Amino acid sequence: MATHELVEAIQSLFPPSGQMPQPTSVSPPDTDADVEGLPPGLPPISRNLVPDWIEPGEGTSFPADGILVIEGETPAAQQGLPAAIDVLACYLPFHFYAHGWGIYLRASGILSVASMLASASGRGLSREFLDLASAILLQHERFHFLSEVACSRGELISEDELYRHYFHDRGATAIEEALSNAHAFRTALRRQPATVRDQVKQWMQTQGPGYQDFAKCLTPSAFTDWCRIATNRMKCSEPVLKLTPSSIGIGKAKLTITGPRPRTKPVPTEFLFSGLARSTAPTFLVLDVRGVGVLRPFPKHAGIRVLVHTNDHPPPHIHVEIPPGRDFTRLEWPALQPLEGDSSLSGRQRKSLDEYLSKYTEQIDQRIRQVYRSAA
Repeated sequence: MATHELVEAIQSLFPPSGQMPQPTSVSPPDTDADVEGLPPGLPPISRNLVPDWIEPGEGTSFPADGILVIEGETPAAQQGLPAAIDVLACYLPFHFYAHGWGIYLRASGILSVASMLASASGRGLSREFLDLASAILLQHERFHFLSEVACSRGELISEDELYRHYFHDRGATAIEEALSNAHAFRTALRRQPATVRDQVKQWMQTQGPGYQDFAKCLTPSAFTDWCRIATNRMKCSEPVLKLTPSSIGIGKAKLTITGPRPRTKPVPTEFLFSGLARSTAPTFLVLDVRGVGVLRPFPKHAGIRVLVHTNDHPPPHIHVEIPPGRDFTRLEWPALQPLEGDSSLSGRQRKSLDEYLSKYTEQIDQRIRQVYRSAA
């Protein structure tokens, strides 16, 4: 089933309200239902609220092939560790938002993480670190999306509303944040040097309960075990009612709804995560700092790649990478003259560009018209 089909089915079964729901449980923190079945030493935590820098559906579309760039002077690397990941990025679930659901990356958050990575490497802030910072934040939030998809699969089978209970399960939240950090670490940092990996590990270990427990589920077997625990908390029984003595009045009692109770013995339901490697969520870039934008590259050809900024300054121009992945120059479009301060092409490079443009001129021209019409 394609992602859009699953989303449509879920939203048909459980129409979104356009906001995060209130918790269904009125139990005090750390009830038996919160901690039952959790890995030892993992305290339950509450979900974060939607941050005030997000307006659902507002932001620059950040496609899978998008490249974050800094226009103008490169800022100096910031000192110190960034805030926790969910302060720098956020995921809005499709269960609660019919429009504008997806992953939101904060440009200032990407810059903050990129600065940390550059400082750890002893190098200046570059696009390499912007790409890596984007990947870390994106993959963390993507696991929140994958968790919702996994739970949705259970809902389609049972036709029971599981995600709302799971979303507010404080034990499940701790597990999901640990898994999200572990997923980001395992995917985004796979080929990074030890200095960078150690710096990111140090940062994640400062992020509080749940987040900082990611190291406990980094190995493939531990990651699978924790996914099993997570999916077991999705497949819960009915809410549990408890009758407890009241602190007010003699002989009176208090009825407390503790929420759905997870299975006491984990069963192999981690298959709900299987086959999701290609599943993607809409991704938005919130441009909350100046001088940051997104380049969308055209295919590589003849040793060159061309990119067009989605929110660029005039005059209309293209960015040329020679070789692909390395900034070389900016050329005015369609005159192909270098912008002031940019490098000219050699005869061989111009020949390669001519070959490139013989294949992609129409697409580039169409993109340029779209960008500069919207900027007018």
